[in-house]
Amino acid sequence: MTQQPLPAPAVQYGTAQYGTTRQPSDYKSTQAKAKRGVAFQGNIGSFSHRAAQHFAEQMFGESETTLVACRSFDEVFETIHTSKDFYGAIPLENTSMGSIDANYDLLWSREAVITAEVFVPVQHNLISIPNAVLEDIREVYSHPAALDQCRKLFQKYPQMRPVPHWDTSASAGLVKDRQDPKIAAIASGKACEANGLSVILPNIEDYAHNATRFGLITQAEYAAKHVPTPYKVSVALALPNEPGSLAAVLTNFARCGVNLTTCKSRPIPELPWHYRFFVDIEVANEEQHKLIYAYRKEFQYDVRLLGLYPVGKLL
Repeated sequence: MTQQPLPAPAVQYGTAQYGTTRQPSDYKSTQAKAKRGVAFQGNIGSFSHRAAQHFAEQMFGESETTLVACRSFDEVFETIHTSKDFYGAIPLENTSMGSIDANYDLLWSREAVITAEVFVPVQHNLISIPNAVLEDIREVYSHPAALDQCRKLFQKYPQMRPVPHWDTSASAGLVKDRQDPKIAAIASGKACEANGLSVILPNIEDYAHNATRFGLITQAEYAAKHVPTPYKVSVALALPNEPGSLAAVLTNFARCGVNLTTCKSRPIPELPWHYRFFVDIEVANEEQHKLIYAYRKEFQYDVRLLGLYPVGKLL
């Protein structure tokens, strides 16, 4: 069975087993029939699609799972609120670029939680139609994040102009449709194969071991209440704008012996020059579990739990 690429800007619905895609008009019947759904931003063959496939296979077994292709992260968050059976796969951070700030803001504003994570290797390729020649390529289309992860390509070949597009895999589809040997895309090998294109240059990412951390999100009311150790906790903290407030939090985490894996700040638009901190910590054993929960009861600041989930692995 084959699954057709998603034409921009439409949203279609398919299955984790590459079943026939469904048009948006079929959404209600799809929602009623599917046991689970995983939404992702992008097209078939994108790295988000790979993460969604993994979550569908690992979290929900072999049963039919609808994969929901979305044009934006906002659409992913909107989809998970349509049903308790719909989840979302969103990128949270990349080893080359750092955090995807928009998704942290959406986690807070849309009151979503993380229920699982996975680390997806990101290997970019310069791809075009089979008769394209490297020296003739003038425009390179891809998602802005992918273009940013391949800056050295444009330094080495200054005749190439980076052109932002809404998705890596959709960029491959654009190159296929235009059949112009002077344009190329930056996308995955899967996207190249799906569109009948050729790899002009493989592995063009600036840094080896490039990877993106994806989270599986759902509505806050369906968050896990307990996960066996080792596990990860994600929280959002709104701290007072006073000396030592962040240091006090970090000191208490250190006293619990937990590993702090992420700590980033985002502005609170309603309160100029005040910041919300997003923190991830790894809890390795039951002793740390007891300490961190005892400390949480004493915490006086505004805190929201954003997820309790097993520590993810690299695919």
